[in-house]
Amino acid sequence: MVNKYISVLHQSAGLRKLYMSGWQPELSDGMNPKGRVPEVSVVVPLYNKGPYIERALRSVLSQTFPDFEVVVVDDGSTDGGDLLVRGMRDPRVRLVSQDNKGVSAARNRGVCEARARWIAFLDADDEWMPAFLANVIRLREEFPGAGAYATAWMKVEHEGGERRPATYRRLPPPPWEGYLPSYFLAAANASQPVISSAVMVPKEVILEVGGFPEDTLVGEDLTTWFRIALTKEIVFTWEYGAVYHMEAANRTTDVGRDPYWTHNIIDEARLALKENRVPEKKISEVKEFIAGKQLYLAASMLSRGMRMEAQEYLKGCVTEYFSTEKMRLSFLAALPSWAYLALSGAHQRSRGLE
Repeated sequence: MVNKYISVLHQSAGLRKLYMSGWQPELSDGMNPKGRVPEVSVVVPLYNKGPYIERALRSVLSQTFPDFEVVVVDDGSTDGGDLLVRGMRDPRVRLVSQDNKGVSAARNRGVCEARARWIAFLDADDEWMPAFLANVIRLREEFPGAGAYATAWMKVEHEGGERRPATYRRLPPPPWEGYLPSYFLAAANASQPVISSAVMVPKEVILEVGGFPEDTLVGEDLTTWFRIALTKEIVFTWEYGAVYHMEAANRTTDVGRDPYWTHNIIDEARLALKENRVPEKKISEVKEFIAGKQLYLAASMLSRGMRMEAQEYLKGCVTEYFSTEKMRLSFLAALPSWAYLALSGAHQRSRGLE
């Protein structure tokens, strides 16, 4: 078993560095307090999230499904958050420390340290609903063989704001749950059906795709879910499992508000097509995924009054599935900026988005 994981480590640049540094996986002797390997390992990357880490860990320790360990990877915090973790009295919580290398490196370290076959992720400034683990475990039993098990999630956008459901598109309506008809269409230009704080994956699957890319600062988790979805099914439930705290300080959403990061996932998708890594039955979906991201970029440019840039994205967008959206944005891109902003504001108010 150890040799199997070491072999996979060599296939990922980030994980390979970890192995070459002398680290060895702890797989054979890792037991939970009851004397056996836990059912789920919960990986929590931590970097200067002192004000939030206790909330995140309390939400894990309050799960209705109790058979888990928590691996908190402190990525060189300087705000004392690691001390708060050390103060937790639950023996299921384990702290691993490393120099600051970024959230992907922290997640990858947690994956390698995890003792269970199943791994769930939670960012240190987010939180779980009490039944999150119970729901993904249930999904695993009802829909076997998938590469990821995800739940719907809610978001808090402002300090003291209320929890609001994410806006999904191209999903069967609730209370449906099951294998996603198309991950790529669902993830093209709406709230993501899979986020890093509301998903459980088999350890072997996350290792097969090389973990999380350590050379990507924003959207690194989307690259990982994209790679998994190329060859595996994704299971989704409308049962809300997590709260995504966009208002938390010092999180990547501050950088992610710049839409240009979307080029990372577009480049990943194009490379997968070029290298023939996309199964034939999914080629058209991946192309539409790229188109959806281009439309997202065009809309973002328009919202900033950058009509010329938006027009360039629209010219390069080839789509059948999103043709109506492309025509709408093309019309708006031909308007003066003040007219677009007025129409866009009216459109959002009519949908209750403001």
